[in-house]
Amino acid sequence: FTHYLKCIVLMKKTGQKPENFSNWEKGLDVLLSNPKISLLNTDRYLVFTRQLIDSSSLYRSRTVDWRSASRDYRIAVDTAIRFIFKKTSLLCYVRSDSIQIFETSGEFNPVTSVWKGTGGLVTWERAGFKQSEVYVQLNSYEINMTRSEYNARDAVFVNKFYFDSPLKGIMTDKVQQIKTPEDADYPRFDSYQKDFKIKELYKDIDFEGGLSMQGSKLVGTGNRDRQAQVFIYRIDTLVLIASSDYFAF
Repeated sequence: FTHYLKCIVLMKKTGQKPENFSNWEKGLDVLLSNPKISLLNTDRYLVFTRQLIDSSSLYRSRTVDWRSASRDYRIAVDTAIRFIFKKTSLLCYVRSDSIQIFETSGEFNPVTSVWKGTGGLVTWERAGFKQSEVYVQLNSYEINMTRSEYNARDAVFVNKFYFDSPLKGIMTDKVQQIKTPEDADYPRFDSYQKDFKIKELYKDIDFEGGLSMQGSKLVGTGNRDRQAQVFIYRIDTLVLIASSDYFAF
């Protein structure tokens, strides 16, 4: 009851939209009338509301804090309670480290702690690359905000150092403590394409296989069915073929 009163006072004080206030109370009624929803989960809904208004936190625990850069949202209640953000950026903090998704949109369910997003930009800046040189454009994706990591399928990867055209694949990001950009293992991008052929990757060295960008490192990848291969030449003569699931370049 105390949390409820604090939410009411905070909503009035911060001038929440009447429609949002009405739908927020409707959502509370839905939770209270559902015998499958515990009072603990209902209380979490009230705590979430205060954290969202106070600090734009979508989910906060002792280990992780997910926040929205925008305070502009709409509350919708149908089969679920949804906080809908038309345009925002997401930030995830773990102690003094963080990750970010720029220019995204989506909706958050405070009962399940799941964000369902569309679009967005993830950069490799913490791995030492400029935002305009190495980045991923997200398609649709989903984040369990009780965790400090997520992955997104069908992401489009741009790396102007190594590739002439964008690649499609899976992007994974995770909050990681690093001292220097060279230590970064995230963000990661794994291309769907597994048959790259790169001539003269280094002098007298060719490569065939899959490619992954893991933080600051470009990695050659293979699997049980098809390992990556490095071809080493001496005076135009092939002298060695090395096969592995992993080559760090």
